[in-house]
Amino acid sequence: LCERAAQERPLRVEYAKSSRSVCKACDGSISQDSIRIGKETAAERFDGYELCWYHLQCCNKKGSGPTIKVAGHLKGWELLRWDDQMKIQEYLGETIDNNEEEKLKEKVIKPSLNLMT
Repeated sequence: LCERAAQERPLRVEYAKSSRSVCKACDGSISQDSIRIGKETAAERFDGYELCWYHLQCCNKKGSGPTIKVAGHLKGWELLRWDDQMKIQEYLGETIDNNEEEKLKEKVIKPSLNLMT
């Protein structure tokens, strides 16, 4: 049951806050401000979940990192810069049309005006 629950939890994407995180697939350091993918797994030492971090390049490889099916389903996707979103979609082999690309660019670049009131 725990294994199944962990598999259903969404993967997370974010910029590395420091250079201290280590990729669980290749044991390499994940440099600060680079894209990292997080997978929640059941913790061994406490009741709950912990995040295991991976390089983007270590994902979707047989026997190493987690499998990313759709980039837009990653938790934190909307917080990434537009060019990084495009980089991830290119890595995954996803294609989008120009109309969708413009909508995505506007959504990421324009700040919400509701925060200012």
